[in-house]
Amino acid sequence: MDVVTLPQNTESLLLYLLVTPERNKRSREALRRMENFDAAVAWLTENSYAYEYNGCFELTLAGMHAARQIQNVRDTTTQIYNSDDPDTMPYQIALPTVETYPLRIDRDRSRLEHQIMRYLLAFETPQNVLPIPVLDGDLVGRFGEVNISLTHDEYVSSQHCRFSVKMAGDRSILCVEDLGSRNGTFVNKRRLEPGQVIPLEHGTKLQIGSTVFKVMKIPN
Repeated sequence: MDVVTLPQNTESLLLYLLVTPERNKRSREALRRMENFDAAVAWLTENSYAYEYNGCFELTLAGMHAARQIQNVRDTTTQIYNSDDPDTMPYQIALPTVETYPLRIDRDRSRLEHQIMRYLLAFETPQNVLPIPVLDGDLVGRFGEVNISLTHDEYVSSQHCRFSVKMAGDRSILCVEDLGSRNGTFVNKRRLEPGQVIPLEHGTKLQIGSTVFKVMKIPN
């Protein structure tokens, strides 16, 4: 799935179509009052999330799944602290779910049962994309048998790097290991050697291929 910036109000339109059963309220005429409606509905139909039938808009199965994911995310928030200024008040961001995040591919669901989500990878750009949940043992790559699939980035290797979460007493430490990637894994602009394992602090900049993330630790 490519990382894209959605037209304004696209998520709101998805949610509206999910929770509005009355056909007359899902007509083009009724929805035109929504700001940026034309661009939002064009994106949804072009990407097979919605279609127009007998003058009313309906969600596809993919659209219903996406709308429910947005609904779950908006219902679940957590406080993440800004590492650039540790004395600032915490701010709210949406907390994504491991099971439904679109860039995660967890074929073996049993590995998720005893894992606690402690870290997120926030995209440097675009900033309005949900951060990626990271778990112990996650393999990152572009295609194939990976847990986090960065298909949008042609500079990411098929098996690029691996994350691990180590415990030091009651403190968790996220680490990353480069797996001999062609274009490198960078921690605060320093390229890792193949097989090198580096701990990542909250606020660390991590570059995988050409994609830059900020590591975010979820407070206990």
